[in-house]
Amino acid sequence: RNVLCTIVFIDLVGASMRPMDEQVAVKEAFKLLIGQALQDVPEDHRLAIDTGDGAALCFIGPPTEPLNVALRLVQLLRAHREPAMQTRIGLHFGDVRVVSDINNRANVLGDGINVAQRVMDFAQPDQLLASSALRDAVCRIDPAAAHRFCYFGPFQDKHGRVHEIHLVQDDALGSLPAPLAAAAAMAGEAASQEPRPGPARPPITREQMDLVGD
Repeated sequence: RNVLCTIVFIDLVGASMRPMDEQVAVKEAFKLLIGQALQDVPEDHRLAIDTGDGAALCFIGPPTEPLNVALRLVQLLRAHREPAMQTRIGLHFGDVRVVSDINNRANVLGDGINVAQRVMDFAQPDQLLASSALRDAVCRIDPAAAHRFCYFGPFQDKHGRVHEIHLVQDDALGSLPAPLAAAAAMAGEAASQEPRPGPARPPITREQMDLVGD
């Protein structure tokens, strides 16, 4: 059966372009940071899936919890120095179905995870973006959280589907960096224009193909 969940889709920027030893070091460090970000979330509330160049974290329960996990992960990544890592992160709240993969491990399929990946595709390095569905679900539970979301405009994916995207701000880091603040200031103008196409997507790995399909 389908279930509603929150998906945090994370891409390690340029990970597959590193030498093999560096790829291993990055994956090990990333795994430890993911564990730290998830340490307060009961195991039966979430499912972590390796996507090759990142991870998809799926959460059952209030979407405020995965939002906090994503923000905690951003802080951990920024504090981590060696090996240096950049990420693009997309958040979405939608339908998924939990299935078994070819190794008989839990996997997730459906529109929810597909949209989370599309939202991540629109992000630049070190950006955390959210769909309107995620933003609305969070604000219904915690209206005070509205200040975290800065409307970024409509974006069109490769299939022609338009997504309303929000930039997620981190209170712990104060105001937005200048480039992001400038982009946020243009949001009102962007809303009245044609949807912007997302960036060209790099070739996805075999693991990602197995995970999300098309």
